[in-house]
Amino acid sequence: MQAVIRLSVVVAVVGDQQTLSRCLEALVPQTLGKPVEVILPFDDSMQGMDRFQARFPEIQFLDLGHAFTQSKPGTVTARHELFDRRASQGLKAARGEVIALVQDWGAPAPDWCDQVLEAHRLPHAAIGGAVENRHHNVFNWAVFLLDFGRYQLPLPEGPANYLTDVNTGYKRAALEEVRHLWTDRYNEVTVNWELLRRGHTLWQTPRILVYQDRGPIDVQAMMSERFAWGRIFGAARAHWVSSWMRWVYILAVPLITPLLVLRPGIRAVRTGRGFFTWLRCMPAMLLFATPWCLGEAWGLLTRQSHPHEHEPPQ
Repeated sequence: MQAVIRLSVVVAVVGDQQTLSRCLEALVPQTLGKPVEVILPFDDSMQGMDRFQARFPEIQFLDLGHAFTQSKPGTVTARHELFDRRASQGLKAARGEVIALVQDWGAPAPDWCDQVLEAHRLPHAAIGGAVENRHHNVFNWAVFLLDFGRYQLPLPEGPANYLTDVNTGYKRAALEEVRHLWTDRYNEVTVNWELLRRGHTLWQTPRILVYQDRGPIDVQAMMSERFAWGRIFGAARAHWVSSWMRWVYILAVPLITPLLVLRPGIRAVRTGRGFFTWLRCMPAMLLFATPWCLGEAWGLLTRQSHPHEHEPPQ
């Protein structure tokens, strides 16, 4: 008789071998002897996976074969598409009652698996956790605050409108409800907003914690990434709002950039943590927030997440 798996952890590889090694070294020891499986989808664009398979025989390595993308191979958009496809295939392979997602840029805290299972004793469909920064270069702080400032400790426990895909767990039944949205590519915004629309609750808790470290930031590459990822977010939002609200968002782009920069500062004042770090990072945050907002506006305008995508049927 097959043992019941309570938790499936899908590791989405977005970094390099160093970040993946750090993530797995933090994750695997806390799964041993427990009803937990770890799934790591990979494709032929990723090097050195045979060495990781030898180092971590406890992990289920999911070979996806050829790395097909609609976008031009090697571009930022194509890489993001691969992230989404890997996550999707990992979710399909998962057998657990709870299915959680982490990225290799984030190393789980030592009690992460236990805290995910404990949190899912609550009835909520999706439960996300906190993210802390481990790389203290000014550019890393700028990216962290833009992406994860809302998930930084102290994180209040309660309902939320957003959860981060680097630290979120779903109940299997809830995820299966919206399977059509992630069967090819997983996008947390699309999945989570549909769960909200169906009356489910997104819940956040500070007890589920990962430590983010992207390593050194290449400024030019980061600006390209910001534009591409902003476009993906804008395209996702365009398919969820009315036509007139879409134009409201497009026209509000000049206001979104300062809002993205100011929001972590307001939070720092409110929580009493990180105000001077935010102040030091403001120029870098503005540098990275601007291409994001331009990309978001382009995604809202075209309703396309990458340049070669055709408009989906209405």
